[in-house]
Amino acid sequence: MKHTSNITRTHAGARVLESMIFAIVFWAASASPAMCEEYLPLSVGFEWEYEGLEGHHEVQRVEGIINIWGADVYAMRYEGNPLNEGLVNYWTCDEAGSVLLWGFYIIPDSFGILYDPPIRMVDAPLELGKTWSCTVNVFEWSDSTSSTSLTLDFTVEEEGLIVVPAGEFYTFGIGYEFPPKHLVPLLQDRDIFGTPLGGHERPPASDWWTDGIGRIQYVGAYLELFQLAPFSGPTPCRKGTWGSIKTPLHNKH
Repeated sequence: MKHTSNITRTHAGARVLESMIFAIVFWAASASPAMCEEYLPLSVGFEWEYEGLEGHHEVQRVEGIINIWGADVYAMRYEGNPLNEGLVNYWTCDEAGSVLLWGFYIIPDSFGILYDPPIRMVDAPLELGKTWSCTVNVFEWSDSTSSTSLTLDFTVEEEGLIVVPAGEFYTFGIGYEFPPKHLVPLLQDRDIFGTPLGGHERPPASDWWTDGIGRIQYVGAYLELFQLAPFSGPTPCRKGTWGSIKTPLHNKH
């Protein structure tokens, strides 16, 4: 995505924090962009609940929409896990169902990162062994006039059924090489989602996606594995996905 002037970047850098805090409240009840029906369905109010294998609990909820560099972007807030409390991710999808990560913001720390262009976390359609690369500029929210370049290489490492508390799903497990060491200080020892680093070496796959629902399983803070439990909003959109669910979906009310 191209931007025509530094004025746009400066405006985003100086005022995007204010926009992020207040626009979520005012935009949440407004008309939403077209909802994606592929690997990350997005609409205000959608919610995913995850259980960590080491005992942590995490809820990710779409709370509103903000404007980043002229694009309407969904703000997804983390709740329930003290390691990620106040973390917000910014997402969109394209018409093919690819999933784009625009950045993150940590409200308690008043710190955030933007990616230009957004990182293509899912490059639809997916198949085992597929690879793609993304080169993006990394900006701090407080200063979007200067940046550092980041290249990420993605691979679909796994394909098949996995069982989680919410049921059995046909997923694609995607892995990526973590940013070079010189970028770790810029990200304040967090990964590209804004979750704290730690633990040992990352596994080959770190995010397992199912079309029509989103992330079924992922490696979170300090490399804890989180699995989908109850959720509300997204439902399977393909017969293949629906047929692979062997236990009832536990939708929250």
